[in-house]
Amino acid sequence: LYPEYDSTLSVLDLRTFTVARTLTVGCNPQRVVADGKGRLWVTCTGDYAMRLPKVVLFHGTEREELQLACDNLCVTDSDAWVLDTWGKHLYRLQTDPLRVVETFSLAGLAAPYAITVIPSLPFREGVGVGFIISDAGDFVAPGTVHVYDRRMNELWSVRAGDIPCAFCFRQR
Repeated sequence: LYPEYDSTLSVLDLRTFTVARTLTVGCNPQRVVADGKGRLWVTCTGDYAMRLPKVVLFHGTEREELQLACDNLCVTDSDAWVLDTWGKHLYRLQTDPLRVVETFSLAGLAAPYAITVIPSLPFREGVGVGFIISDAGDFVAPGTVHVYDRRMNELWSVRAGDIPCAFCFRQR
């Protein structure tokens, strides 16, 4: 028997702190990211049995979805980058229609867990966007944070705390 996962996302009115509307997204929503174009990206991991994982994209009243193993994601101006922890892949998605345009293997990582995009890497001429991806390892011992260029060449890595799951940048 499997748990009954929720499949909705509540949109809140921050002036009144009330639910403005409820969106049906898919089984077990995990991550929600708004992009600079007014779109909302949602990853739903399914129920690990019958209901498959998917990425759902909302733009106004339009909705698109793509069946895809997904856990974490980040969004740039033109792409969404979706991390599949258990299949160990990174997918680059684009819209019109919603589709996978590139797939990268993360087979060298034990449990790729979190991702963020570095908009530019000025220390690597001509590389452009880069990524920080954490590896949760065995979820008990300290994990590792890896930095990659746009072509998924590893630039460096560092041991981190247990289950590294979020990144924050500070502007100087």
